[in-house]
Amino acid sequence: DFDVDSDGDIDGNVRFGDQTSRSYFLGHGEFDPAGAWRWGFTAERTSDKTLFDRYDVRAPYQDNGLYYGDQRRLISQLYAERQTDRSYFSIAAFSIQSLRVKEFSLVTPALNVFESDGDLPFVAPLIEARWEPDGPILGGRLRLRGSAVALSRDDYIGSPVLRPELIPVGPTTGYPGVDSRRISGQAEWRRTMITPIGLRWEPFVDVRADVYSISDLPPMMGVEGDTLTRGRATAGLDVSYPLIRRLGPDADLILEPMAQLSVSTDPDRDARIPNEDSPALELDESSLFRIDRFPGYDQLEGGVRFTTGARATLRWGDGRQASLFVGRSFREDDEPAFLTPVPDAPTQLYDPSGLSGDTSDWVVQGSFSPSDRIRGWGHATIDSSGDVRRAEVAVDGRWGRRNLATVSYIVDRSNPLAGIENRNYEFVQLSGQQFIYGNWGVAVSGIADMERNLITRSEVGLLFDDDCFRFELGWRRDNTQVRPSGPSEGIYIRLNLATFGGTG
Repeated sequence: DFDVDSDGDIDGNVRFGDQTSRSYFLGHGEFDPAGAWRWGFTAERTSDKTLFDRYDVRAPYQDNGLYYGDQRRLISQLYAERQTDRSYFSIAAFSIQSLRVKEFSLVTPALNVFESDGDLPFVAPLIEARWEPDGPILGGRLRLRGSAVALSRDDYIGSPVLRPELIPVGPTTGYPGVDSRRISGQAEWRRTMITPIGLRWEPFVDVRADVYSISDLPPMMGVEGDTLTRGRATAGLDVSYPLIRRLGPDADLILEPMAQLSVSTDPDRDARIPNEDSPALELDESSLFRIDRFPGYDQLEGGVRFTTGARATLRWGDGRQASLFVGRSFREDDEPAFLTPVPDAPTQLYDPSGLSGDTSDWVVQGSFSPSDRIRGWGHATIDSSGDVRRAEVAVDGRWGRRNLATVSYIVDRSNPLAGIENRNYEFVQLSGQQFIYGNWGVAVSGIADMERNLITRSEVGLLFDDDCFRFELGWRRDNTQVRPSGPSEGIYIRLNLATFGGTG
């Protein structure tokens, strides 16, 4: 017997040499009639978690709806949204099919363990709403926000959804998945004031309340479910002082120091509240100064926080520029609630957010564009010891009318243990095309895994592009660890029509 579809279940009465069928469906639609409303759907499913890898299906993971399933996840959703100058409303329902490998086999890719679809929640409904009154309130801007969601999960999953103190010790076979419902309301007021010397002051007040209904909690809690409430009030001040100096007739330098002081009540983080929407956080220039730096609602910051940073921007003729931002946040006390178990060592805790200590990671971010044909950007978070936690750098260039090349580098060193479920990564990606004669040229691309010293995927091909359609014929090698038969190589043909998209 074999696991034909890689779902973790052995398919009975299937023998080596038997004929089997595999299929997939990728569909989407968007309807935008006149008026403020629009609606749409995506329908994405496959019968085999390795089908796209077996048959080299190109770019199956597309952002075609209101929500995106991310890499190696397919999302089927139905949604509607309404947007005006002062308001926004959306309602959606979706389910996700995962094609991600949870544990790579050291023997053969055919024995890889895939993430179970039962680990992922069914979401229905998910409601988001925002509204701003027309005109100032007390001289400032008032914004009201509401959110509601209901999630149900078939299978039990511990970290990072459950807090460390709720994760049972020992076997969890047969435990149901935790279901949750949440309703949130938030009001934020801000007022911007600029002094005669150019100092920008922005006081703000934020009030938020959440109501949770939790069911199917682990048996160790002694109660199957409960209804929980929490609230938080925040007051603070943003200050910035942009300074500009002319360096010549067409060049200037802008220095902008900035700071934020915020004081919040204790949000009363009940351990029974699951962390469904904020398991990961990428600190950057925009998120560092937010009241809530986590992307969702389930994680909530409180206490006294002071955030500071500075941005330097150099601009010169023809739109050329270079900028650099450096910033960091401080809090009055450590926040152990942001610690999560290490996947390969559940008894150990670590900080994937960089916010649990009294000082956050350093955020370094920059961009440059020395000409209209070259541009680049970079972002890094650096911990208190000076070690890079995460970093990403990309540079792209153009020459001639259609010749181009892009190189990018990404590294993640945030995981304390390099295990099966928690491996750090480091990749270099390169792509480019060069036209040699008229509409004829060559195209190359490749991805290198620096952790394993392996070229995971590479392509080189001949291309023809006359702006109406693009044709490629080339050679490809795939060394990824997902395809059951292991590495593969062969010829590919790719056709893109300007009005119909492409295949290959």
